[in-house]
Amino acid sequence: MKDNKLIAEFMGLKPCDDREQYQSSIYTNVVADLKYHTSWDWLMPVVDKIESIGFEFQILKGTCLIQDEDSMETLVETYSHNKQKATYKAVTEFIKEK
Repeated sequence: MKDNKLIAEFMGLKPCDDREQYQSSIYTNVVADLKYHTSWDWLMPVVDKIESIGFEFQILKGTCLIQDEDSMETLVETYSHNKQKATYKAVTEFIKEK
């Protein structure tokens, strides 16, 4: 859940009280309901945001790369047994390094 909280804050959701709820202008979710680790519907907007701030995101089988668009330097490279897990790992590593 720690990585889901990290992603939620990167996406602009703000902690709103002691019960660990996160709020955006669209919805409020209890942290336990954050689904970045299990849902493409939650994870792909994070990929879109990373791309919108100047990074190339590549997903191929169980490999994920995040590169600087200008230099094409690889910043994050992850591997897993499936695309979704590799993507989740890449997103969390990217946010931790930024």
